[in-house]
Amino acid sequence: MTTFDDRENAFENKYAHDQEMQFKAVARRNKLVGLWAAELMGRSGDDAASYAREVIKADFEEAGHDDVVRKLSGDLGDLADEALAMAETALARGDRPQEVPVGSVGAGTGATVGKALGPAQGMKGGFGFASITGRGGDGAGEGGDGPTVAAAVAINAFGDVRDPDTGRLLAGCRVAPDSSELASAEKVLAGLPPGFDHTWEGNTTLAVVMTDAALSRTALSKVCQMAFGGFYRALAPALSLYDGDLVVALSLGQREAHTNQVGVLAARAVERAIVRGVMAADGFGIVPAARDLRDLR
Repeated sequence: MTTFDDRENAFENKYAHDQEMQFKAVARRNKLVGLWAAELMGRSGDDAASYAREVIKADFEEAGHDDVVRKLSGDLGDLADEALAMAETALARGDRPQEVPVGSVGAGTGATVGKALGPAQGMKGGFGFASITGRGGDGAGEGGDGPTVAAAVAINAFGDVRDPDTGRLLAGCRVAPDSSELASAEKVLAGLPPGFDHTWEGNTTLAVVMTDAALSRTALSKVCQMAFGGFYRALAPALSLYDGDLVVALSLGQREAHTNQVGVLAARAVERAIVRGVMAADGFGIVPAARDLRDLR
């Protein structure tokens, strides 16, 4: 076999491996979403697990995730309205994130980040919330009478969490289990050998973006895409092969707003929610948290 054949086989094997890992990541994401929906419907145990498998199977109907959204919307029925009512309550509070508990609460209780060198060298993740009101009319920026966009994020990332403004790492992969020095997950992943694999599943950052703007399903899909910008700014790296990251958007349909304005505010809200959730998290002496590093600095 020639050197060219060897290289061709190597590329084919790598492509097959990447596709397999991407499939697993999407399947894990759909499983978690399915379990969340099952809980809303009062299903638990084997019944909830069975429903999660139905959600995974639904994703095979067509390319993209519209088939999963369609199934969840149909199965949740009136429960979807309850989710919107909860979103309306949160949005009614305005830009006052302190009123929503963040840190080691809810979905953030068992969340961790920075697992590029294994869970033992990771740190505490958490649950974050942020709300922003934009300017109306032709104004730009925040703090006006425009649309309100809020983000609730469960941060359970494979990568690190960083300050979007300075780029400084706040929490993540440590050089050793007993060390407070951060190793940088991006540097670790940048040096991975071609055949590297790992067994640490369940790395997922889930974000729910809520707005009072009146947007169509197509517009909301675009808002979801733009909101991922918050992932890229606050997670290092985001959307790796070992993550099942997801953004869901809800619209109350109460006011007119441009899709791009809502998308930009959504990305800002997501990045702020990620930082707030991780900075407020407490590892309770079991898992190191960002607050522990902050106390050392």
